[in-house]
Amino acid sequence: MVERISVSFVCQRCLQPLLLNPSLNNINCHTLAELSLPICSSQDIDLESQTNSLDTFVPAFKLVDSTNGSNGFCLLGKDDSLNSKGHQLKVYAQLFDFLSSNSGIDHPLCEECTDTLLDMMDKELKHTKQDFQEYSDFLKTLDSESNSEEDLEFLTKELNDLKCEEDKLLGELSALKRKEQDIDKEIQGAEEEKERIKQDEEKYWSEYS
Repeated sequence: MVERISVSFVCQRCLQPLLLNPSLNNINCHTLAELSLPICSSQDIDLESQTNSLDTFVPAFKLVDSTNGSNGFCLLGKDDSLNSKGHQLKVYAQLFDFLSSNSGIDHPLCEECTDTLLDMMDKELKHTKQDFQEYSDFLKTLDSESNSEEDLEFLTKELNDLKCEEDKLLGELSALKRKEQDIDKEIQGAEEEKERIKQDEEKYWSEYS
C-alpha cells in the first residue's frame, strides 16, 4: 500500500501553512523557462546549450511539513512510487525562486501577507511623498528668505534624494502589480495547455486501446 504524502508550503512572512491554488499544478518547466527568458532578445544567447536544462527527467520526491526550518518545505528523498510529486516540487520551487529574485520579496506569500505588504508599500510611498512635499516647501521658504547658498545646496540634494526614493518605490510597486498580472496570464495559458494535452492523451488512448 502506497503511503500518502503530505505536501505543505508556508508563507515566508507569517509561516502559516498555505493551500496553493490548484491552477499552479498546470505550470510546467517549459512555462517556467518562458517566464525566465529576458524581456529583450539577445543574439548572444545560445539556446542550444540550454536544452539539457529544459528537458531533463526529474524523479519524484517525498514532501513533508517543515516545522524546524524556515523554508516552508524540505526534501526527504526519492519516492519509490515514481509519481509527479518531486517534479511538481521542482516546478513550485522554480516559480517561487523566479518571483523572489525578480521582486526582492521572499515567496510564497499568503493572501493576507500580500495585502499587508502592498499596504505597507503604499504607506511608505505616501510617507515619502509627504517628506518630499515638506522639504520642497521648506526649500521654497529658505529661498524666499535668501538663506545661504550652502544650505540651499544641501536641501536641494536632500530633495533630489527623496525624489529618487519616491521613483524607486513607485517602480517597485508597479513592477509587483505587473508581475501579478503576468502570473495570472501564465496560469490561464497553462490551463489551456493542460486541456490540449488532455485531449491529445484521450486521442492517443482511444487509438491504442
